[in-house]
Amino acid sequence: MNVALTIIWGDATTQENLALAKLLDLSTRGARFRVPVQVPRGAWLVFNTPRLGAGGRGTVRYCRLVKGQYEIGVEFFSGTGWASPVEDLNHLSTAVQTSDAPETVGSR
Repeated sequence: MNVALTIIWGDATTQENLALAKLLDLSTRGARFRVPVQVPRGAWLVFNTPRLGAGGRGTVRYCRLVKGQYEIGVEFFSGTGWASPVEDLNHLSTAVQTSDAPETVGSR
């Protein structure tokens, strides 16, 4: 699955960074994203994708370099809104347009 979306993250409460990301995996309590920038472990992260009916605010648990991009794992304590993520993602992945490579949008 490669769903393109925008994430907002920061490593301080007053800092906000925007990046285009690919959503690789999603569960009821976490997600894995691919981004072009390094996101520090422990940073907060927010995402919302109304077309998929999922979103959340969580904490980055890992960030690792994979083939020139960063994969980050995020834990969402309040959940993502998915009751059955595997079935829902398989059904919706064909309806969501994706891009080939995410790129940084900038900082706010």
